[in-house]
Amino acid sequence: MDIEKQMKELSMRISMLGHVQMTLVDHFTANDNDLMRKIMASMLSNDGFRDDFTVHLNDLEAPDEVKLFMQEVNEFMLTLNEEE
Repeated sequence: MDIEKQMKELSMRISMLGHVQMTLVDHFTANDNDLMRKIMASMLSNDGFRDDFTVHLNDLEAPDEVKLFMQEVNEFMLTLNEEE
């Protein structure tokens, strides 16, 4: 099997895992705001993910409220990192 075919299959499997994960998150957080906040905090605590997500929101021209929220998260994380 050539590398291109392997990469396509790997990409398909990762995509499938992402769909399963989103289904589980949607199901378990539908009536559990605390769990949703914990999941969001966990994801946004990763500097690389948070930076990429911020760029993505800016590229999409997301609503100002969403951009403001991400700015506040980034500032909070900067403060935490400076305290360490």
